[in-house]
Formats: sequence, structure tokens, C-alpha cells
Amino acid sequence: KSEQTQEQQQQQKEEERKYEEERQDKEKIHYEILGVSKDATQAEIKAAYRKLAKKWHPDKHQDDKNFQDEMMKKINEANEILSDPVKRSRYNDSL
Repeated sequence: KSEQTQEQQQQQKEEERKYEEERQDKEKIHYEILGVSKDATQAEIKAAYRKLAKKWHPDKHQDDKNFQDEMMKKINEANEILSDPVKRSRYNDSL
């Protein structure tokens, strides 16, 4: 019974590690989504966001609504974090 418990604990630790890795991988891509460097200025982030928001606007992609919605979610999330100095600082600290 104790072996099973240890095995379960080990499995849980492995699942937690994988979850954390996936979370970190997802977070690392905010800069990539907007196409800016980690030291980009607020003006550069704003310009990149506007360019991508215009490119992926719902009116321009009527044919593939699901893909467009997913792209806009990613773009908006990246902009929300990177355009706020406090959120950006926390985000950078987590990288």
C-alpha cells in the first residue's frame, strides 16, 4: 500500500511539473505573438498590437471564424499583459 502511495505521489509530481512547463511555454510566447522583443517599448507593443488586431479583425476573416477568434484571444491576452507595466514585470519575472 505504501508503494502505491509513493507511486501516486510521484505521478502527481510529474503531472504538476508538466503543467508548470506548459504554463511557462505558453507565457513565453506573448512577445512572439506580438512580434516584439523583450525590451520593446510601450509604443512598439501598441503598434504591433494594432497591426495584428487589424489583420485578424473578424470582418476580415469570415471564412474561418474559430481560427480568427483564437488568434484574437492570443493577441489580446499578450497585449493585456505586455502593455501594463506591472503585469509585464510579473510576466518577465516568471520567464
